[in-house]
Amino acid sequence: MSKNKLMIKLKEIPEEGRNWHFEPSERPNLDDYLLPEVSAKDYNVDVFVRPIGNIFEVSVSYKVSYELLCSKCAFEFQLPIERTQKELLMVTPGGQQRIEKAKHTSKDWSDDLFCTELESYNFHLGHFLREVILSEVPNRALGFGEECEKEACSPFTQAKNEGRFVSSNMKGWPEKEKYQPFSALKDFVKAKSKRKLQ
Repeated sequence: MSKNKLMIKLKEIPEEGRNWHFEPSERPNLDDYLLPEVSAKDYNVDVFVRPIGNIFEVSVSYKVSYELLCSKCAFEFQLPIERTQKELLMVTPGGQQRIEKAKHTSKDWSDDLFCTELESYNFHLGHFLREVILSEVPNRALGFGEECEKEACSPFTQAKNEGRFVSSNMKGWPEKEKYQPFSALKDFVKAKSKRKLQ
């Protein structure tokens, strides 16, 4: 699929607005923009864009499943999420001051309303949707919520019992640190650094 298929000419959008719908089985889809962070089998995105003077209102509704790793035990899991949000697009060729922008619409938009500024009327919907959707990915993903915080979830307990967090070079490490996720990786990096110095 050519990525240019998702390049929209805002000036060609009719006054009543225009809709787009994306899902994996349809073409064009968003695979090139959402994978691998979002499940290829499970996303549904609707977009509506309408002009308001020289400003464009964008409404995005999406239902996706993020492909994540638990920050505690590296357990792979899917996190389904459903959101609706609105944003404004403003074309400001050469840059404009806020007082100049206000002349382009009769709407009294709040200063707190997020507005994306564009240098031209060519708007890449794929890049925009990637930024909107992936901004909801949690910084510290936990596969089982509070159970993960208490290190009581089943994947963590199983991994700990199987010694997945421990390597043979961890003798003398404090017990609490020894059984933290990724400790074995940390130890591997330390051992590799020592070999380089020898």
